[in-house]
Amino acid sequence: MFQLILFILSFSMITFSHSFVDVKVLNKTPYQGDAVWVIINTPKKIKAGTIKFGKNSFKIFKKKNQVDTLSYVSCIGISRYSVPGQKSLTITLNFSDGSTYDAPIKLNVLSSNFKKEYITLKPKKNKLAQNRTQLRNENKIIGRGFKTKSLTRLFDGSFALPLEGRVSSEFGVQRVYNNRPSWSHSGIDIAAKKGTPISATQHGTILLADSFDVHGKTVMIDHGWGLVSIYNHLSKINVKSTDKVHKGAIIGYVGSTGISTGDHLHFGVSVQGVRVDPKRWIQHSSQIQI
Repeated sequence: MFQLILFILSFSMITFSHSFVDVKVLNKTPYQGDAVWVIINTPKKIKAGTIKFGKNSFKIFKKKNQVDTLSYVSCIGISRYSVPGQKSLTITLNFSDGSTYDAPIKLNVLSSNFKKEYITLKPKKNKLAQNRTQLRNENKIIGRGFKTKSLTRLFDGSFALPLEGRVSSEFGVQRVYNNRPSWSHSGIDIAAKKGTPISATQHGTILLADSFDVHGKTVMIDHGWGLVSIYNHLSKINVKSTDKVHKGAIIGYVGSTGISTGDHLHFGVSVQGVRVDPKRWIQHSSQIQI
């Protein structure tokens, strides 16, 4: 009988473990291509935890020890392909004492009203744009970089645009090359003269510094906690893989390499493998004090 009572008491502790968890979702009405910060405070040590949104799973990172509370954080990328409307974000936590926490949180994804963009390419570059094999191979290499989820936070404060200039193409627009629909734009294009210096948007480690047929000369930076930035179509690269860079450091120069119709920088930001709108990231999400 005593063993039965002990089992019931133990089961009750697991069932009501949510009373020890404080979850803050800092943006419950994100736009397509937005980012959502989630902060978890608990006196218990999290052994394992994930946040699921749609088909994507997001890692939880330990923030810092407070007086009697452990603090964890995660940034959730809202895909540009996410259908607007009510969605569930599910947080699952397994604590070191054997208890669990599992709760859905409602988000209302708003439409970004992405438009179409018609681009005319010269025959050589148009042929390259239709080369699905080459594009797939390059995306595979770059995709591995976007999956990086370093446990150490390398960034400090808000992110900045890598150069000043006119945004010639917005995030999420449906590209139509020579009247043939192509991929949705995964970043923003900033028009500038060839040779204009490009600076790192934040502190980090160079993940990739290489030249591609489609993406041109490319640099990727790991900023920690699943945040990765990318810079495409450079004329010259000023860094190499594994270099440590500070916010504002010159990483390369504007060009028109790869599939490009003129000198510009393609700048992108990825949140745990999900491409987000760099403008909204810099103006809103990265301004939040974490």
